[in-house]
Amino acid sequence: MTIATLFLGLSFAFQAGPLTPKLKPAPAANQVLAKVNGVDITTQQVQDLLWDLHGTAVLNDIVSYEAIRQEALRLKVVVTDQEIDRRIDEEVQRLGQNLQPGLTPGQILAQSGYTWSRLYVNTKSTLMLLKIAFQEFKPASYVRISTISVKPKSTADSDIALTTKALQDAYNRIQKGETWDKMVAEYVTDAEGRRTNGYLGWRELELFDEGSRRDIGLLKRGEVSKPIKTPNGIQIFRVESHGSEATPEELDQMRTELAEDLQMKVYARLRKSTKIERLYPQ
Repeated sequence: MTIATLFLGLSFAFQAGPLTPKLKPAPAANQVLAKVNGVDITTQQVQDLLWDLHGTAVLNDIVSYEAIRQEALRLKVVVTDQEIDRRIDEEVQRLGQNLQPGLTPGQILAQSGYTWSRLYVNTKSTLMLLKIAFQEFKPASYVRISTISVKPKSTADSDIALTTKALQDAYNRIQKGETWDKMVAEYVTDAEGRRTNGYLGWRELELFDEGSRRDIGLLKRGEVSKPIKTPNGIQIFRVESHGSEATPEELDQMRTELAEDLQMKVYARLRKSTKIERLYPQ
């Protein structure tokens, strides 16, 4: 997730905390930067053009940073320079794997309107947001799950009943010892479902309707539900693991898999709770 999009188009009245020691301070507004036949070119002239080019985007970066910084301070969340440098190194390595010949990571950043200092600020914001998300994270509210899902041909009761019977047959066959893999190959028609063997990953239980949530919550690791009618069709679910009983390895996997979703949840909460005032442009 790009932090610059968090409060896009909004500005914020605040006394900003320090951003980073790696930001280069701008020269004084009246400082002469160059002369052309004796005519001065000042910082203010450059800043006017820079504002027109990237000013709003950079303002949004700082707005996002300050809102997240205040929340991190409240929760005593700390991000070190070493953590930021490590994440930037990872990003540079990722960029380097897809570079066209003759281009550098810095040039790619520049094409997107980024400098190393701006990347530093956004990386710090991202890491603070992630640590806040993990601090609030409740593994017990998640389940790692797979599904076999079949859509009825129509909304007619007869088609729904026919599809439910087919999934009930699949459920019965699994109970008698046939494998999940075999049922996926036989019943799942969409390419992605077949590729992943029906695996959905970690899902928040609250996202399921009350009946599905109750049925899934009662299943033990490896057990399969009876057919359940959902907005996606008729489904049977297999529980791979409950968050409440996840191993350390599964907890690490859960955090990795859910990182972006958890960040967005914190963002949504901050956006509701942060006082935002548009001051410029008037």
